[in-house]
Amino acid sequence: AYRLQPKSDWVSASLFDLQVRSGKWLDAQVTGDEQARLGLIGRDDNRRRKAVLALQQGMELARSGDPEEAAKRYKFAHEGAPEFMPAAVAWAGALIDQGKARRAADVVAKVWALMPHPDLVEPAMRAAGADDALGRVKAAERLAAANKDHPESLIMLAGAYLEAQLWGEARSRLTTLADGDGASQARVCRLWADLEEAEHNDTAAARDWLRRAALADADPAWVCDSCGNAVAAWSAICGNCGGFDSFHWRRPPYVTRLADTSANAGPVANLPVVVDRGRDVIVDND
Repeated sequence: AYRLQPKSDWVSASLFDLQVRSGKWLDAQVTGDEQARLGLIGRDDNRRRKAVLALQQGMELARSGDPEEAAKRYKFAHEGAPEFMPAAVAWAGALIDQGKARRAADVVAKVWALMPHPDLVEPAMRAAGADDALGRVKAAERLAAANKDHPESLIMLAGAYLEAQLWGEARSRLTTLADGDGASQARVCRLWADLEEAEHNDTAAARDWLRRAALADADPAWVCDSCGNAVAAWSAICGNCGGFDSFHWRRPPYVTRLADTSANAGPVANLPVVVDRGRDVIVDND
């Protein structure tokens, strides 16, 4: 069908979808370039697609025992789409493996300045050779300096200070987070619990923070825009719906329950509610 109608939007889109679902990354790249040439997709969309496809090629090359070629794909993906976090993480890791720790630290710092992300923390620590708690503190402080007021910087610092038993510094960062929306995140509540127990051996306060964590906003995750599937590690293909490049870093939908506010409550009382992006959607028990 594609050979007969290469300019058909539906046919080319279907071919691209089949190629990525089959792991034919190079073929998909050729199809995407042709779509861009014909104006079926925008340049920015194709640039992002090529970065995702290059990253996937690199991951397969790494698994097959060819780290040098994998690194080339990672570099291409990162340079083609600097905002694409998984490519930045992979490229930094490849640089470290090549003994280019300083260059890897520069890559991580530049990305952190634009959009801090917890996946960047470990490459930063590896690049700094931080093999103890104080070393991790110093590395965290250097990285946080690139975007010192961002909640991710404060969370990273609080965790590093806790590990190094620098209670005052950890409490200071957590207190700063409490002035914004950070206090409502489950991971911040868990840090508070660790701090109260470690510094004061206050198990009651720690339990209280853990209860808050259970009710707090879910920690950010890679969430599929098509089906809402949330995963800890990014993937090019959603394992639930098969969507391509549909995972984005955000808070996943969470489930609450409608309260029965009257004796003659209607049929929607006590049904679970999925809340996503500020929208409440009533879901039947079945």
